[in-house]
Amino acid sequence: MLSRIRRSQLALAVAAVYLAVVGYVSVITLTGQADELSGTGPLGELTSPVSLLPYGLRLLGVLPSAAGAYTIAGIVQTVLIWLLIRGRRPAETLGEWGDGYRRGRAALVLSSVYLLLVTSAAVFGLVSSAHAAGSFGLIFWVPLALPLILVATDVPGSVMPIGMIQAWVLWRIFRGGRVPR
Repeated sequence: MLSRIRRSQLALAVAAVYLAVVGYVSVITLTGQADELSGTGPLGELTSPVSLLPYGLRLLGVLPSAAGAYTIAGIVQTVLIWLLIRGRRPAETLGEWGDGYRRGRAALVLSSVYLLLVTSAAVFGLVSSAHAAGSFGLIFWVPLALPLILVATDVPGSVMPIGMIQAWVLWRIFRGGRVPR
């Protein structure tokens, strides 16, 4: 079933889900249920690394209210995610993409499952921390994000990119060499 999904379909589905989560956290933040608007807050972490720009502007005093800027950062990041997943050949199925490598399909499944787990844990943690300050929702994310979390613990906006980087590394390690087509 995974081999029949086109990259354009996957890109659209991921972008829609991501935009829905960013919209939900933005509404929570704008209605005042979350008390923190910083690069380390739920909305800032969810929209990272694009959110580092509004975070930096807020630290410089240029941007008095960052909620709208983080929402715009989330929309920009949604478009970037869509473009990255869609790739140069959007009509290509995931099976065809994986077939270009020796162990491509197995590596694709492994890295996709890991990415789904770590991203789901991060989104759960960020949404729960948007509802209640001091929430321990990210506790499920910590063991999944090892070992890169040990390096990037103090970097604002590192929650979402850590899982994506590690899933990409898994893909690169396990896919093997290219197979001539």
